[in-house]
Amino acid sequence: MKLVYFLISLSLANIVSAQTINYGGVVENNDSKEDLLIILSNIKDSTLVYSQNTTNNTFLIKNVETGNYERCVISNLYNQCDTIILNQSIENDIIYLENSYQLGEVVITAKKPLIQNKNGVLKVNVENSPIMSSGTLFETLSKLPGVSYNQANGSFKLKGKDGIQIQMDGQTVYISGNELSSLLKSIPAEDVSNIEINSSPSAKYDAGGSGGIININTKKIKRQGIYIGTSLNATQGKYYKQNFGLKSQFNTKKQRFMLYYINSFNTDFENADTERQFTENYTTQNTYAKIKGNSNTLNAQYENQFSKSNLLLNSSISLYKEDINQNTNLDLFDNSHVLYSNVYSNQQSNNKLKNFDFGANYKMNFKKSDITLKSNYVYYNIDNSSYLISTETPQVNTFNNLQNISPNKVNLLVSQLDYNQVIDSLSHFETGLKYIYQDIDNENNFYQNINNSLTFDSDKSNGYLYREQIVAGYFQYYKTINKFDFTLGGRLEYNPSKGFDKKNEYTLKREQTNFFPFINIAFNYSDNNNFNLSYTKRINRPRFSNLMPFTYYVDPYTQLIGNPNLKSSITNQVELQFIHKRNYIFSIAYSLINNSIYQTPIQNNATLNTILTPLNIDKTHSLSLNANLSFDLTKWWYFNINAIGFYDKISSSNDAINIASDNFSGQIVTTNSFSLPKNIQFEITTDYVSPFIQGPYKTDDLFSMNASLSKSFFDNKMRVSIIGNDILRTYKINNNSIIVNQISNIFQRFDTHWIRLSLVYRFNKGIKKGSATDDKTTEELKSRVK
Repeated sequence: MKLVYFLISLSLANIVSAQTINYGGVVENNDSKEDLLIILSNIKDSTLVYSQNTTNNTFLIKNVETGNYERCVISNLYNQCDTIILNQSIENDIIYLENSYQLGEVVITAKKPLIQNKNGVLKVNVENSPIMSSGTLFETLSKLPGVSYNQANGSFKLKGKDGIQIQMDGQTVYISGNELSSLLKSIPAEDVSNIEINSSPSAKYDAGGSGGIININTKKIKRQGIYIGTSLNATQGKYYKQNFGLKSQFNTKKQRFMLYYINSFNTDFENADTERQFTENYTTQNTYAKIKGNSNTLNAQYENQFSKSNLLLNSSISLYKEDINQNTNLDLFDNSHVLYSNVYSNQQSNNKLKNFDFGANYKMNFKKSDITLKSNYVYYNIDNSSYLISTETPQVNTFNNLQNISPNKVNLLVSQLDYNQVIDSLSHFETGLKYIYQDIDNENNFYQNINNSLTFDSDKSNGYLYREQIVAGYFQYYKTINKFDFTLGGRLEYNPSKGFDKKNEYTLKREQTNFFPFINIAFNYSDNNNFNLSYTKRINRPRFSNLMPFTYYVDPYTQLIGNPNLKSSITNQVELQFIHKRNYIFSIAYSLINNSIYQTPIQNNATLNTILTPLNIDKTHSLSLNANLSFDLTKWWYFNINAIGFYDKISSSNDAINIASDNFSGQIVTTNSFSLPKNIQFEITTDYVSPFIQGPYKTDDLFSMNASLSKSFFDNKMRVSIIGNDILRTYKINNNSIIVNQISNIFQRFDTHWIRLSLVYRFNKGIKKGSATDDKTTEELKSRVK
C-alpha cells in the first residue's frame, strides 16, 4: 500500500509555476525556395503567440511557455497547421510539409514519407501506401517491416520475437489468438492513419508483450462540419472476400459525433500436409479447412473539448459468425511404409462471437501538468460448436460421432490514472496507476452419438472458471543534460489469478509480483547523427485459451490440449540505435527470454497419437541487426529497404521435450513507390525471410511479392486501387521439428494469391477543425505575431 500512497501523492502534487522552453527543428519537403514563418499560438491563452522565420529550413524559438499550441507553417505557397503539446525543450523536431495545402480554392494532394523514426519508435504511414491501406488491418500488420504472423501460435512476431502487444489508439487490445485475428480481419485498413512499432517500450506501458508494442492509430477527421466516408474492398483469390465501411461524423467547434459501421464477409482456406515418424510406424495427414466468416460492427464516439479538459466516450457492438468445414485424411503405414489403414474425418464447426464495449477517457490540462482518467468495460459472449465424424478403412476401430458445445463468457474491466508533471524546461516526470480485472467462465461439453442418440460424455467434458487481476503502478523521469536525454522508469505489477477446474474440483492459485525497469539514453551528437541506448524488461503471460485444461479433436489421433501449468515468459532486452540524417536507421539488439511459450507437438509411439499443447521453452537467446534505409531516388521514385539479421539459440530439456538448436537467418523487405502523372501511384513490395527457428520448429525460407496501382479522382475525394497479393504464388510454409528424437514435417498453404479492387470515397462539408483558418485569414494570423 505504501507504493499506492506514494504514486497517488505524486499524481496529486501541486502545480509548479510556469516554465519556459525552447522549440526548434527542421522543416522538410519545402519545395519553394523562400523561407517559412513558424507560428506557435497557445490554445488556452490567445495572448501567447511566438514566431520565427526559418533559415535554410531550420528554426529555433526560445523562451516558449509550456502548454498546448497550434503550430502553423506559413508562406506565400503554404498554410499548414496542426497542434503540438510542448512540456519540455525540443530542438530537433521534424515538420513534414504536406504537398497538400489549401489556399483559397486551390487543393493539392498530401504526402508523407512511408517510414519515419522518432525516439526509437518506427512509424509507418499506412495511408500513403495503396498496398497497406487496402483490405483488412490483419493483412496490413502482416506487411509491416520486421513483422510476421506465426500461424502455429496464432500470434504476431516482431524482429523474430513472439508476444507482441497490440494497441488501438494507445489502448491495449485484451484479446488474442483467433478472437484477435477475427477482430483485425473485420477492420478496414483504410481506417488506419499510421502504425507505430515500438520494440523497447518504456515503463509507462503495460509490461505484457515481451516482443514489443504495435500501436495502430486510426484516422481522425479534423473538419468542422459533416464528413461521410465509405470504402469497399472486393477480393478474389481461390474464394471471394469483401469488406465494406461507412463512417459519418459531425463536428462543431467543441464537439464531435461519430458513427461507424463495418461489414465483412470472407471465405478462406487452410491446407496442411503433415508427415510424422514414429518408432515403428509412419503417418501422413492432410487437413483442408474451408472457413466462411461474416462480421458486423457498429462503433459510436462522442468527444467534447472543454476549456481546460477533454472528454471522449466510445462504445461498440460487434457480431461475428464463422462456419468451418474441415476434412482430414490420416494414412497409417508400417515401418516398411506399407499403408495399412486410412482414417477419414469431417468436422463441421459453427462459431459465434458477440462483443460489447464501452469506454470513457477524460483529460484535464493545467499549465504545467495534465491528468488523464480512463476506464473501459468489455463483454464477450462466445458460442462454439462442432460435430466430428470419423471412419476407418479397413475398419479396425469404430469411432462414435462426437459433438462439442463450448460456450465462453468474458468480462473485462480496465481503469487507469496517468499524471504528467513538468519540473522545468529540461525535465519532467510521469506516473500512474492501472487496474485490470478479467472474469472468464468456459464450458467444454462433449456428446457421443450412439445409435442416433446423443449421450453426454463426462470423461471428455469439463468446465473452467478463471479470475485474474493486474494492479500496476509506474514512474518515469525525463532529463536533458547538454546533448543527452535520459529516461529512467520502473513499473511494478501485482498479478493474482485463480482457476477452478469444475470436473476435478481443482483450484489453481497464482500470485506474481514483478518489477520492470526501463532505461533509455539518447545522445544527440549532431543534427544528422543520433544514438539511442535502451534496456527494458517485459513479460508474456499465458493466454487463457492456453491455460484451459480442455481437449479439442482434429481426428481420433490428433488432439489440442491446454496446459494449466504454463509459466509466464520473461524477456530482458538491450538495444542500441543509430539514426543518420533521419532516413537511415541502424540497430542492434540482444534479448534473453526465459520460459517462452510455443504450441508443441508431443508424439506417442505406442498409440500413434499426437497431442498439440503449449509448453515453456527454457531459454531463448536472440541477437538481431536491423537497418532501415529510405531514399528519394527521384522526385517520383521513393525506395525503402528494411533488412534484419537474426541469430537465435533455443535450449529446453524436460520430461516433455528436448531441444538444443541455433540458427542464423535474415529478412529483407523492400518497397518501391512511384508517383506517376495524373495522380497515379504504382507500388511494389517484396518480402524474403531465410530459414529460421521458432520454438519447436525450423521454418524454410519464405518469399512474397505484392503490387498495386491507384488513382485519385474528384479532387482526391475518391481513390481507386487494384492490388495483387503474392503475385508469384510463392508464399508457402514448411515447418520441420527440431525436437530431439522427433521427426515431423508440416507443409501449410493459405489463400494468399489474390487480386483486389479497392474503392474509397470521402464527402465533407465544412472547414478544418482546429486549423488556424477556422475563422481567420493568413494575414490575420501574421498580424498576431508580437
